[in-house]
Amino acid sequence: MAACALYAALAFVYLLPAMSGGRVLLPWGLAARFEPWASENPDVKPEPWDPLVYDGIGQFYPWRAYGFGQMRQGRIALWNPYQMCGQPFLANGQSALLYPGNAPFWFMPTAKAFAVTAWLHLALAGLFTFGLLRRLGASTGASVAAGIVFAFSNWQAAWLHLPTFLCTSAWMPAAMWASVSLMRDRSRSAWLGLAVALTMALLAGHLQVAVYVAIAAAAAALYAAWGMAKRRAIGRLGLAATALAWPRWSLRPRCRPRWTSRAGLTDQAGPPRQATPHTPPMPLRRPGSWASSRRAMQERPPTWSDHT
Repeated sequence: MAACALYAALAFVYLLPAMSGGRVLLPWGLAARFEPWASENPDVKPEPWDPLVYDGIGQFYPWRAYGFGQMRQGRIALWNPYQMCGQPFLANGQSALLYPGNAPFWFMPTAKAFAVTAWLHLALAGLFTFGLLRRLGASTGASVAAGIVFAFSNWQAAWLHLPTFLCTSAWMPAAMWASVSLMRDRSRSAWLGLAVALTMALLAGHLQVAVYVAIAAAAAALYAAWGMAKRRAIGRLGLAATALAWPRWSLRPRCRPRWTSRAGLTDQAGPPRQATPHTPPMPLRRPGSWASSRRAMQERPPTWSDHT
């Protein structure tokens, strides 16, 4: 219970601008490149174009608004009539209409629900990692640290505005935890836990990451099934693989959540993201340079987008 409260509190602090104020976890600034927002904000310089980041506002926001808006009216959105000549909607995995973790979209404003969903899954990612490490015999302190590292890792921070990434990857440590328990105990609860974790990963909406979850669960099962001598050999192999992969991961740019005002797109301003190779993210640092007016943003653009 203490670990659950700890990860929930850390996730809340990390997402504080969106959880407690008038900001949302969406890249609104990129929408200023398109009409009608471009005409409404002629003096605002749009953020540098990033097609992956734009998916947050150009794809996930309208999909969540439409799909869960239909569900609130008692209908399941089988079809999306607003794209091209119409496209399947429920059958589109990233719509994630049947994923229980998207419950905040059922009863909250869509823009606000993005932050609440991210908070829930950051807390779950930390808690599941804590449980996995404890099951493997790690100390309480090491398990707590591992949960913080995974929940607020570069991967999670970089893709917060694309909800299916976090919603799916949060179940990876849960699937691994269940796999280890299954190989050691062969209990029904372990079977049930593994089934729930894999099902949730599939329903969460990102099939590629769900495959990674399944692979990680299989690797954890193999690790638990083999003897201590072979485990040590696997550990050496993993250390060597990490050393070889580190140059690739260390060059990833630092990414932070993108916050904007919930009020709309007017007066939107946002700076380019700064790539800082070899610099890990600092997820628990409060954002700096919060501008309180359009003039302040034009003179000294903030690190995170804001508007009056």
